[in-house]
Amino acid sequence: MRLKIHIGEEIRKELKEKEHSIRWLAEKIGHDHSSLSKKIHRSYMDTDLLADISDVLNVSFFLKLHISFDEAKNNQK
Repeated sequence: MRLKIHIGEEIRKELKEKEHSIRWLAEKIGHDHSSLSKKIHRSYMDTDLLADISDVLNVSFFLKLHISFDEAKNNQK
């Protein structure tokens, strides 16, 4: 099953809406800017990192993934 969500794109959208940069986010979660940028541009990331990002941006990216999973599952039926 392939999900129709790219979590990095979702994070970038939230950053743009909140007028913050990846550099700002990296500072908030204690990550190197270039390392975080690379991770956000991939289609996957570790759950601890995603939890930290969700906390700082006050957005449940896990919920977004869950909704995408449910949609993909329902489309298979």
